[in-house]
Amino acid sequence: MPALPAPDYPADVRARLEADAKEVIARYPGARSALLPLLHLVQAEEGHVTRTGVRFCAEMLDLTTAEVTAVSTFYSMYRRKQSGDYQVGVCTNTLCAVMGGDAIFEELKEHLGVGNGETTEDGAVTLEHIECNAACDFAPVVMVNWEFFDNQTPETARQLVDDLRAGRAVAPTRGAPLCTFKETARMLAGFPDERPGAVEATGGAGPASLISWALASVMLAVLALAHAELGATYPIAGGTARFPFFAFGPLAGFSAGWMSWLRSVLIAPIQVEATLSYMDRIGWIHDRADLLRANGTLTAAGLLIGSGLMLIFTIINILGVRLLAGINSVTAVVKTVVPLLTVAVLMTLAFHPSNFTAGGGFAPHGAHGVFAALPAGVVFALLGFEQAIQLAGEARDPQRDISRAVIVAMAIATTLYLLLQVAFIAALDPAALTRGWDNPVGAGNFGPYATLAAAAGAAWLATILYVDAVISPAGTGLVYMAGAARLSYAMGRERVLPRPLARIGRSRVPVVSTFLAFVVGELAFLPFPSWQALVGLVTSAAAIMYAFAPVSLHALRVRDGDRNRPYRMPSGTVLAPLGFVFANLIFYWSGYEADWKLGIAALIGFVFLALTRRGIPSGERSGLRGKSAAWVWPWLGGMILIAYFGRYGGTGALPEWWDLVIVIVFSLAVHYTAVRLAVPAESVDAAVRHEEEGESVPPPPAASAR
Repeated sequence: MPALPAPDYPADVRARLEADAKEVIARYPGARSALLPLLHLVQAEEGHVTRTGVRFCAEMLDLTTAEVTAVSTFYSMYRRKQSGDYQVGVCTNTLCAVMGGDAIFEELKEHLGVGNGETTEDGAVTLEHIECNAACDFAPVVMVNWEFFDNQTPETARQLVDDLRAGRAVAPTRGAPLCTFKETARMLAGFPDERPGAVEATGGAGPASLISWALASVMLAVLALAHAELGATYPIAGGTARFPFFAFGPLAGFSAGWMSWLRSVLIAPIQVEATLSYMDRIGWIHDRADLLRANGTLTAAGLLIGSGLMLIFTIINILGVRLLAGINSVTAVVKTVVPLLTVAVLMTLAFHPSNFTAGGGFAPHGAHGVFAALPAGVVFALLGFEQAIQLAGEARDPQRDISRAVIVAMAIATTLYLLLQVAFIAALDPAALTRGWDNPVGAGNFGPYATLAAAAGAAWLATILYVDAVISPAGTGLVYMAGAARLSYAMGRERVLPRPLARIGRSRVPVVSTFLAFVVGELAFLPFPSWQALVGLVTSAAAIMYAFAPVSLHALRVRDGDRNRPYRMPSGTVLAPLGFVFANLIFYWSGYEADWKLGIAALIGFVFLALTRRGIPSGERSGLRGKSAAWVWPWLGGMILIAYFGRYGGTGALPEWWDLVIVIVFSLAVHYTAVRLAVPAESVDAAVRHEEEGESVPPPPAASAR
């Protein structure tokens, strides 16, 4: 093998790099596939790819130095000469240039006294212009070691490089904490960020994820109890939109219903895509029908099969709630038995108690990691109990059954997920945790539990999990389509969306609303990246949806307290405001990036509301009860503002823990203000009475037009 003339590393450095290189190579089925991360590894050692580094990579992978050199010189991320601790890249592509990128680059060249690709005398900053930072929404953008600094000006960019050279801490606009170029290169080689406190910002919880699950269970349990009382007291279809309507009028009802509908109507296509994603990983299917493109969007075959599944969901929903309930009962059994079987098998075959304190201890990332894990999937996994509320109008004995369904669903979900988390942590290979909790399982075609089952020697369980990975998302999508149809049906009855959405068929099912859910689901399949991003973001609207329940409960107890309540949430005057606080904390922890986009989605909804009301003759329009809903927009705007200054995707201006205090105090102030602004008792009674008589909106008296 030809060798590039170059000195070798010192013996101790060589030994350390060989150990790291072998760990990297072991991740790949073929050794030469590890070349890119190995180049990052040697770059992390010297700050650029030296001849010594090229020779090292060639020897470790049994390649020629010419082959390694060809790769290292092809990619711009590998430096061929010594670079500074901070690579400052200014985007000078069209949009950034027009917005000021060229001016920023010229200012930095003059200020630093260097040209493109050159490094300051102190070795701190290397300046370069780059073609695109892929962040046009935030132009002009500067990147430092691949981390974003958005909406820059010549002045802020100059201050940024001054801070870097002076060793002062700087925080990227978004993304991971800033580190040196060598530290970045090591992470790109596949090793965790080992700086004290740095990994904490990634939101991982480690074994303390059990606390995340327990905390989420308590929060969601309080919200579930509020829904249980409301659902039993007012057993109507699309309840999450109707309870705020009773308490605060049509405007608040629409606000809650729109967020609930957005979340529910998009979960069905999301679950269908999850089903197709798992199907595409089955070799027999993938060889005959390629369902997904490389970017995750559907191919023509995937679109055809996905549309078929959505059509099946639609037909089942139209045929009636009895068929839907029967199918859902079967999938519910599967989704209960399979996790319990998984827990039993993994705990029997692979239980390592030491894992609960490995990889940095029980809570390696502190309280921040526990909180950040909540919106990252923990809370989402426990959602869904409200589907019993959406279908309450079709239950046989809703006043008896709804509260039971909500409470039992939460209890089962909490127990299952806690057991699964314990089994997951204990079943991990202890050797995989020596470098922390960053991806301790690795990639698996059917998720971590199937990977762990196969590793534990239970291939039969892995096969069951493969099947469940296809069935379970489909079952979830079926139920959420039903929930979405009931929500738009409810808003059609309230005449805040077009009235045809309230039409029902022979089987007492809202047919038009069901077809609308099908159409929106089809649109969600279209290969528009921005639309795909919206599909994922809008599901966090659940926090807003749930927040309306406890405040509506408190207001209705005050305004409609004499009504028969088959179930009463214990300590309602305490738990109701507490539930509102919990929902707002979840919204805050979801991060500013999701929160402001949900605010835009809410504004879009009000455009539809305005268009709907324009089509209603003025004499038939009911009052929106704007005074009773006056708290809604200050609440949403205030939460988005707190998120902007907060520590979860915001500027980080709010100190740790004080941000939570601000959310709690603000939430309580909004809650009690909302209760005081609730509609009068006679208006609540009239709305409920008209609902029972088959008309959702009472006739519009002249006084109600305020």
